[in-house]
Amino acid sequence: MVDANGYRIVAFGQWAGVAGMINILHGLGLRFLALGHHTPFMHIGMAHNYRNVSQAIQAVRDCGYEISMGLMPRSIGPVTFCFTGTGNVSKGAQDIINELPVEYVEPHDLKDVSETGDMNKVYATVLSRHHHLVRKSDGIYDPMEYENHPELYTSHFRTSVSYFFPLTPINSATHSCRILLQPCSAQPLSSSCQSLRELIFQSVAVKNITLPDFVGK
Repeated sequence: MVDANGYRIVAFGQWAGVAGMINILHGLGLRFLALGHHTPFMHIGMAHNYRNVSQAIQAVRDCGYEISMGLMPRSIGPVTFCFTGTGNVSKGAQDIINELPVEYVEPHDLKDVSETGDMNKVYATVLSRHHHLVRKSDGIYDPMEYENHPELYTSHFRTSVSYFFPLTPINSATHSCRILLQPCSAQPLSSSCQSLRELIFQSVAVKNITLPDFVGK
């Protein structure tokens, strides 16, 4: 829904990011447990279990305290997060992760921190379009041209970024997520959707926190 000037007047806000990030941290603890690792993320419950956001933030802080004390299993290695987007939802999610001992790095530094980073903290990066989208013809990114002719562009997200982080709150379109849930033979995938599908199978956790699937559960 947009106004007369074409600007959106209805959108997901900060609280979608807050609730979604709490839930994915809870899910990360369960996923690590299923893989045989008991981690500080087990302190964090689902968002709807808390009376208010202050209680949820305290649980995240408890988790962060244990991470800072070196209680993350070294067999896991440094935990890295990627936020794909810079809007309201991403900012809300970052508000939650900022309660952990977190260091923000540039996307091109993910490889180094994922291999040799400090186990007493987690690492995060914020990914924008210019970090992974390039024009097919010459490898340049032009934001105005991309808005009008996205078919001229391709993404190197899978090869340059996604292999270095296990947890990704994804701000992708609902349509793309529905495609990812379809059987592989249902329809051909674009290169970007194929990259996201491969990411799902190699990552510990992937969540589109712009979708309201965490509400009311």
